[in-house]
Amino acid sequence: MNHLLRARLLRALVMSVGLLAALILPSVAQADIPIAKFKAGPVAPFNLVSGLPVTSTAPADPTQNDVGCMHVNPAGPALTTGVAGQSTDYCVTFNATPGDAITGEDINNTLVQLPVGSQADIDLASKCTVEQFAREAITPNTCPGTSQVGTALAQLQAPNAPNPAVDRQTLQAPGRIYALTTPDGKAALLGVALISSAPTPLAPSTPVTESKFLITVSQLGDPKVGLQNQTDTLAKVIGGSTPIAIQATSLRFWGSAAAHPHVTNPFAPTAPVTMASNFFRVGSTCVTDQTASLTINPYTDTAGTAGSKPTTATTTYKLTGCDGLAFAPTFSAGLSGETTPGGHPQLDVKIGVPAGGDDLGGTTITLPSGLATDLTRIQTACPQADFQAGRCNAAAVIGSAKATLTGINADVVSGEVIMVKVDGKQLPGIGINFQGRLPLRTFGVSQVDGSGRLQNVFSDLPSLPVRTLDITLAGGTRGILQMDPSGKCTASAYDATVSSQNGKSAAFSTPTTCDAQYVTELTNSTKTRPVLRIGGAAPTGKKVKSVRIGLPKGLKFDGPSLKKSSKVTYAENGFDAGVDRSKIRAVKLGSKAKFTLDGSGSNGYSVLLHTNVVRASSSFAKSTKTVYIEFRVVYSDGTKVTKYVALTRAG
Repeated sequence: MNHLLRARLLRALVMSVGLLAALILPSVAQADIPIAKFKAGPVAPFNLVSGLPVTSTAPADPTQNDVGCMHVNPAGPALTTGVAGQSTDYCVTFNATPGDAITGEDINNTLVQLPVGSQADIDLASKCTVEQFAREAITPNTCPGTSQVGTALAQLQAPNAPNPAVDRQTLQAPGRIYALTTPDGKAALLGVALISSAPTPLAPSTPVTESKFLITVSQLGDPKVGLQNQTDTLAKVIGGSTPIAIQATSLRFWGSAAAHPHVTNPFAPTAPVTMASNFFRVGSTCVTDQTASLTINPYTDTAGTAGSKPTTATTTYKLTGCDGLAFAPTFSAGLSGETTPGGHPQLDVKIGVPAGGDDLGGTTITLPSGLATDLTRIQTACPQADFQAGRCNAAAVIGSAKATLTGINADVVSGEVIMVKVDGKQLPGIGINFQGRLPLRTFGVSQVDGSGRLQNVFSDLPSLPVRTLDITLAGGTRGILQMDPSGKCTASAYDATVSSQNGKSAAFSTPTTCDAQYVTELTNSTKTRPVLRIGGAAPTGKKVKSVRIGLPKGLKFDGPSLKKSSKVTYAENGFDAGVDRSKIRAVKLGSKAKFTLDGSGSNGYSVLLHTNVVRASSSFAKSTKTVYIEFRVVYSDGTKVTKYVALTRAG
């Protein structure tokens, strides 16, 4: 077979392997191309320097060609039990039995889906340009050695001279995998170059040629599906008429850079080159088995193959060492913007997970008291099924999200926060729709906890090397969170539990504080015997010792009734609830009254002045003009403040 013909043959061959992860296909009723063996998982490192030279034909001892994880060995690749969260070599290999090169079924394409969490640190790798890779040329690529991230091996059957109708030959070719410059909107672009021809003792002048192909790696959005790629249609003939049968393909992705000094020419020892950084990394969950699947799709372009069906196979492995993974997350949260009573504030939540430990698995975040969902703004929530299918409209967008992952640039994993109508839930959930190079959609449910506080729960997050996760719920006209319209503030906290893939957790409580508060309310305001309620609270951490109330013109206190018909309530955390204290001291009469609180004072207070305690002039009762009540407050630390608060008329 001449070199050009073999180059074409091998190029058709190598298009048969799917890299990293793939589309999920429906289950099939018939298997037309049996899969003799399929394995995927972590393997021990293999140093190319110790395995040279590599022969260009199938060796008697299959283990001699370990560049592709020994896919021709009946025992399959020597899979190891991977250590969770670590950089490790990873093999994807299969043997199929399509039958005879001339009469057997032909493979159209293959798809491989790897477990979620299997991740390549693509942005840390040195890159080769598409021009350097020279996909269409059979001449060797000029990619820098540091951009190599793995090796490949391919095997096929073809007719053999001198009797091609009967005789068959098995060919195999080693190759290299390179990290190429990533195109917009994709997770990665990789190039595979297989040796099509090389010098041999019988033909020392044979030039080295390569057969090359590209693999575009992307993500479809399902958090339960890992990275995926769609392979090109595979050739079933070469040279226009020569039939081939693809028998096996294998890819080895390198993990640790330190474990792989390697050479630029697999056919002869040369100076070794080391990867720029670690590349392949397994996930960090030991709770469930890691499952990979393979789908082989046959040709259906002829009458004889029209009914052919895909073939599927799965393989599983376990990860260990999760108990030894550190998990030390960070958490912070805060409000900004419309933080006044009834306002719609912006909420910012930040979560950090240090590299080298357990991956983020879930969060439970409980918001402070006084912050609730504005039920008048939830009509535009996106139905759960539409969210999962990526069909939400702009009206459901209520914020933004941003994440950084190990090996992926900090500015590439961003997206929208979407209000989701969750099946079976009254309150809308919070959906995160990441876009760009790593689109993923996941949502958490919202609920009210036993203390009446709003809570959001994200459970079963995908095992990804998330280093930071920033979530912003917009405020203002797009805000769905609302401050208590009454103006009451109770010192509370942002309480959160951040959990890992393997059940570790860390609890956080970020206290909230309240500014000084003032409340005025006049009922029966059109009468000359109204009922007045005044109240307030000191800033968080302070106590009110005394308060002097000054009434506006047209209102005055009735001295004899003041002590008899007034009720003072103390509250040690705001003024919404507290202990009744009926004793009032040092009351000065007229348009002003001073109330002195017992002991060291109280954080909050409320004074209810019943009918006959306050008298209004007839002109005041008829007026609708805004008037103000003067508060002169003395705190227990000696500080003083004067505040004029508009009087609320309640009819």
